[in-house]
Parts: sequence; C-alpha cells; structure tokens
Amino acid sequence: MKAREIKGLTKKEREKRLKELKIELSKSRANASKGGSSKIKQIKKIIARIHTINNSEKLSARDKSQSASLSAQLGKPEKLNKK
Repeated sequence: MKAREIKGLTKKEREKRLKELKIELSKSRANASKGGSSKIKQIKKIIARIHTINNSEKLSARDKSQSASLSAQLGKPEKLNKK
C-alpha cells in the first residue's frame, strides 16, 4: 500500500486498516519460522506509513489552529517603516 493510497483513506478507514495489519503481522510472526520474513518487513513499513500520515495530519491541524489563534491575538501586522 502506497502513501498516496493511505492519504486517500479517511481516518476511520486508516485506523481499521492499522488494526488489520497488526493482526496480520502477529500471524506472520508466528509463521516466520517457516520463512516469510519479507512479508513482515512489508507489513511493518505499511504500519509506519499509516502512523506517519496520521502524525503529519495532527501536526498540520495543530499548526493551523495555532497560527489562526496567534493572528487573532496579534491583529493585523503593522507595516515596517521604510527609509
């Protein structure tokens, strides 16, 4: 699953997919003795992508709210005197 595909999912869909992947990871680890560690790597990468996208969305939402409250507190910025 590519990052582009993950970004297209809603937050609830990403959480659901994350739970499914964690279950699949535990099953893959149980079968790892039979071979198949490459599948474990793929699953872990997808989980990391989902966490990264979730965190970046949280940060961007937080930054937007902070910048909006800061600009509301400061009002319109005054122009600097040019000489």
